[in-house]
Formats: sequence, C-alpha cells, structure tokens
Amino acid sequence: MFKITFKLTTLEIHLGGGNERERLVRTPGLFLHANNSKLYPRFTGNWNDNVGINTVGDRLLLNKWYHITYTLSDTEKRMDIFINGVWTAFYAIENVQMHRVKFNDKQLDIGWCVDGEIRHDFS
Repeated sequence: MFKITFKLTTLEIHLGGGNERERLVRTPGLFLHANNSKLYPRFTGNWNDNVGINTVGDRLLLNKWYHITYTLSDTEKRMDIFINGVWTAFYAIENVQMHRVKFNDKQLDIGWCVDGEIRHDFS
C-alpha cells in the first residue's frame, strides 16, 4: 500500500510547459488541472498506464492550505483521496483477478514542470 499525506497551498497556476519525459509510470501521480485547479489522481496498472479519477472535489483556491491524503493499494484494489480529512473520492479496480497496480521505485516528484520556487512549511 502507498500512502502520502501533505499540506498544499497554490500561490500561482501555470498552464502546461516542461519537457516531455519518456513513457511515465504514474504510480502514484497527483496532478492539478491547469484550467480549473481541480486534483486528478492517476496511477499505472498492468492494463493501462493512465488510470484514475478525472476530477476530484472543488477547485483548489490560491493562497489556501489543503491537507491532502492519497492512498493506493493493490491488495485492496482501490485508490482513496481525502481533502482536509474528508473522504472525497475513490477509484476501484473492477477486474480484481487480472488487474494490478504497478508500483515503481523512482523518486517522488513534487512540483514537476514548475518554473519557480517550491516552498514548504513543516509546522
């Protein structure tokens, strides 16, 4: 099982950009839509390299902190998203006998394709 919990605030939203990478293994992947600031969590499965939820919850507002939790389990065959402690969305793998979540051992990128500064507050 994979679980990550973090606080997030967006100061500015940029539309697209960045270099193309080789075929991605999106396990896990938590992205932000540029046109509406909504989260869209993704992962890679053995049947599809881009699986997940297209939009989650309301748009994230600028200069507001959010507590986000993303869990992904091959054993449970599901992904869960919590925003500010509220269970907001889930994705369930339907073909539980054949389909598997593909986990990777690559680094966790936070803020990929961001032109500027990534700041954090661990208080």
